Amino acid sequence: MMNIDSFTRVEGSKSDKDLVFLGLSTCGFCKRAKQFLNDGGWSYSYVDIDKMEREERLSLKDDVKTRFSKDLLYPFLIIDDTEFLKGFKKDQWEEKLG
Repeated sequence: MMNIDSFTRVEGSKSDKDLVFLGLSTCGFCKRAKQFLNDGGWSYSYVDIDKMEREERLSLKDDVKTRFSKDLLYPFLIIDDTEFLKGFKKDQWEEKLG
């Protein structure tokens, strides 16, 4: 199970969904996706996978693959621990988050 205690928390005015953002510090799509969440006022937790220790990173990837039957494609947004979005397509994110 994913331990988000070490993730960074961003507080926003919208917190009706539990959002967990997995990305890379060097990824342009990840930066745009975070900006989308920030501009929309969303509260979310995030981690830059490339800054994690190797064992923790591998464990997180295994957890995502087990729970969602998907490989990570960045950015990866987990919604209410049941749904997810892969990659950043603004219209898709707007539709899913409302």
